[in-house]
Amino acid sequence: MNLDRKKITDDEIERVKEHIEDYMREKGLPFNKHFHCILKDHKDEDPSMRYDKEYHILKCFGCGEALDIFDLVALDKNLNKKQAFIETIKMYEPRLLDYTETKTNKNETNLLKMWQEAVFNSKEALDYLHSRGLSDETIKKYGLGYNSSFYAKADDKTYTFPAIIIPREENCYTARNISWKPTDNKDLRIRKIGASTIYNLNQSNNSDKSYCFIAEGEFDCLSFLELGYNAIGLGSCSNFNKLFNSNLDTSKTYILSLDNDEAGKETADKIANEFKVRNIKFITFNYGGLIKDPNEALTTDKQAFITGIQGVLDNMQELLSNTENEEKEKYNNCSNLGMLSKLEKFIEDTKDFIPYSTGFKNLDTCLCGGLFPGLTVLGAPSSTGKTTFALQLADNMAKIGKDVMFFSLEMSELELLCKSLSRITFENDVTRRTTAKSTNEILYGFQYNHYRDDEIEAINKAKEEYSTYANNLFFFESPALNVHQIDSLIEKHISLRAKNPVVFVDYLQILAPVEKNSDVKQIIDYNISELKRIARKYFIPIVVISSVNRQSYDDKMEMTAFKSSGGIEFGADVLFGLQFTSITKPTYNSNGKKSKVNIEEEKSKPIREISLDIIKNRNGETCKLIDFEYKAKFNFFKETDSEIRTSARNLDVF
Repeated sequence: MNLDRKKITDDEIERVKEHIEDYMREKGLPFNKHFHCILKDHKDEDPSMRYDKEYHILKCFGCGEALDIFDLVALDKNLNKKQAFIETIKMYEPRLLDYTETKTNKNETNLLKMWQEAVFNSKEALDYLHSRGLSDETIKKYGLGYNSSFYAKADDKTYTFPAIIIPREENCYTARNISWKPTDNKDLRIRKIGASTIYNLNQSNNSDKSYCFIAEGEFDCLSFLELGYNAIGLGSCSNFNKLFNSNLDTSKTYILSLDNDEAGKETADKIANEFKVRNIKFITFNYGGLIKDPNEALTTDKQAFITGIQGVLDNMQELLSNTENEEKEKYNNCSNLGMLSKLEKFIEDTKDFIPYSTGFKNLDTCLCGGLFPGLTVLGAPSSTGKTTFALQLADNMAKIGKDVMFFSLEMSELELLCKSLSRITFENDVTRRTTAKSTNEILYGFQYNHYRDDEIEAINKAKEEYSTYANNLFFFESPALNVHQIDSLIEKHISLRAKNPVVFVDYLQILAPVEKNSDVKQIIDYNISELKRIARKYFIPIVVISSVNRQSYDDKMEMTAFKSSGGIEFGADVLFGLQFTSITKPTYNSNGKKSKVNIEEEKSKPIREISLDIIKNRNGETCKLIDFEYKAKFNFFKETDSEIRTSARNLDVF
């Protein structure tokens, strides 16, 4: 069997990747919660892997690996990339393969005819189909067949097994292993040959019935067809998108009858939402109790199943009206009248809310107490201490009991830790400044060989002080994180700690892109939009550090510093700018020309004068300047005694 990769489109590859959900069901992996990493080399104590529905991957937040269906098949079968690619397509989309032995449509037709004849000559096949509630008439009408020695490969081995053949479309069929047991290889339970299509769709469209049941599997669909009702089968939950890419008869009323499990309910919700958008009439049929699917309903109590179906059909107009009324009520609740009750609830829910204090008095004053849930962007040129400032904010919040997640895409976790310890040694050394230590002086062990006892004691005291709030701090060091991974880690944190954290991201411009082919502006705009969504989703403050354009290095910070991305200036709720204070206090020569600030001289000062400019504050004061002293060697910011100043802003930037 050969494969011409050039003939396979990206859309077809994405279709293959969607089969990861089939793989997960076969392996018994959960869809909506973390589970232990499946990689042999990673032994996680706590479940750290989760399914990303949007990108069809399994992502481990412990070791950082992301696995698609091709990777999983390679792991399972110990194959290289090329072999796994072919094997995966062979398993899930064999129609994409180019057989070395040419098989004509006529040969396929002859095989199906032979299998359809064989089913009535096999007691084993008929017993199985009868046990699934299907009559001989239905078996014949829908062309079900039987292959006593169906050929399949799995784990580099060849297997044959008795299989019921269910034709879907020309040259497309499903082979179901009727001797399969739960202890057998799950890859051998069901094989789909040809394109993955919606079962019985063409016949359903041609039906004169005004309704159509939507079931999950072929046997579920056949359960409705057995009783004379109109129905189609998705074949798999992952096929729900194909429902809308096919020639669906939108004049019918669709009755959602998917499996009564988590995946089925989730897929039914997706279909329902899409039906609403497309204005397609639908209702939901609940076959009740602990019944798993329509076929089980048919075989458990056929008469009760018929009664339930007939009840739905007899009351279809009333059920449709109820669905429409529910939609109207939901929409009406979106009016401002409905919003008033939501406002009252929000006020009640947040009556004990306390803003996230920054630890700086003047800054908290300008922010009405501290940071609020939303997106804050901290922009600054190099050497103004933006990471140090953010880390000091993080420590200040941890000290008052707030959980903090700090995502560092550039600096190591140990560097960040030692920056905090360095600051503490400086704060504690209030007299002679002889025991304060820099980051590297704490980080590297060889330095300790020549320290005095009081210097060692100062470092140990800093560690002891840090330990009083370190349990509230969580550092995540990864140069390849994207916003969706950050979202999942926040969700995991909340589920394990039952506390909503404040989140810091250092920094925006090196966040990994979600879409690899996007340009820089698109990536930044998307990441800002997603970070803002995440802040709303969890009702938390997110502070993201951003670089600024070089024109802003030696000039007053304006909104134009972020013009490379409209997403920053419009998406941020709060926008801070750090810059040298001398830039905010311009001087002029005798000709009235503004003097140029010597940036290198400012950087060389042992204590740098830095001003924080509140450039934007969606719900508060703007154009406020707060002055700080920045001791770069010891990672320490301190508000000066200066009063809060007003920054003149060029109004044309808004």
